[in-house]
Amino acid sequence: MRCGSVGLLRSMVRRACFTGGLMLAGLLGGSLLLSVPAFALTPGDWLMRTHAASKQLNYRGTYVYSHNGRVESMRIIRKIEDGGGVRERLYSLNGAKREIIRDNGKIWCYLPDRKIGVHEYLQVSSRQFPNIVPQDIASLKRYYRLRVGKQVSRIANRSASQLVILPRDRFRYGFDLWADQDTGLLLRASLVDFSTRLLDQYLFVSLTIGGDIPDRELQPMTARKDLKWYIGTSENMSQSAAASDWKVGMLPPGFTLRQRIQRITPLRQARLEHLIYSDGLSATSVFIEDISPDDTRPLSGPKSMGAVNAYIRYVGNARITVIGEVPERTVEMIAKSVRFGTS
Repeated sequence: MRCGSVGLLRSMVRRACFTGGLMLAGLLGGSLLLSVPAFALTPGDWLMRTHAASKQLNYRGTYVYSHNGRVESMRIIRKIEDGGGVRERLYSLNGAKREIIRDNGKIWCYLPDRKIGVHEYLQVSSRQFPNIVPQDIASLKRYYRLRVGKQVSRIANRSASQLVILPRDRFRYGFDLWADQDTGLLLRASLVDFSTRLLDQYLFVSLTIGGDIPDRELQPMTARKDLKWYIGTSENMSQSAAASDWKVGMLPPGFTLRQRIQRITPLRQARLEHLIYSDGLSATSVFIEDISPDDTRPLSGPKSMGAVNAYIRYVGNARITVIGEVPERTVEMIAKSVRFGTS
């Protein structure tokens, strides 16, 4: 989950709203897993327990996000409503003021320092800290090595158990995860490369789990009328929907198309096609945006934002951007394989 400049806005919105696209088949008895001691769980049970906690528990917390030599402090308040709906408020505690309000499938991003806001409809499932969930746990073992740790750590004054997920190849990153022993809620998530070098980290420093959350705690600090709003529209399509003229020719092993979305971008009002590929844990997005001959064209090639890598290239009057928390070689391979038409 990474709104000050337009670039930061795009990055934060993508992290909080669009990056990932990992769909969950079911809770698999998640409510029962909440009561099982972490040391008795398999890696699959451990992950499902964290998912169940994020879906069933109200919480308030402050976490720090460390990346690319920077540290951001964020406050999150999440309320699970009757029927399973989710309301959430996320706002920055340092740097430029920015705030995200989520009401089930609706997202409002407030940028009061710039006097603008962005309103989107969430068309892909959100995979953001502290909700990190794979789609198909069984298939993960083909691409990752999973191990439940034996040590217990102390995070946000709570006992935490560990799950280590290491990649079997260099097309994806690994994860070092720590969850609350009592509830299963994720307390720390570290992204590591193939050699286990730390790339970025989310870490709760204070956390209150449970209890009622009044509506006033979910209200933004800035009134909507005080900002100029940009509205995004989108059409969600299944994999079997009308075929796109754009094709991706090369993907890492295990990466498949999870979702395709056609949108009108809120800031530029340009047509955008968004393809989401995932192995069930790691994910990358392919953005294909219409541009006019007069549009400024930033330099093509690789871009790096800490653990987030991107690759930009141009095909006719289209800008191809591949971005994700995957190694540079992965986004470059995918970007260079994008073609228009069937040839």
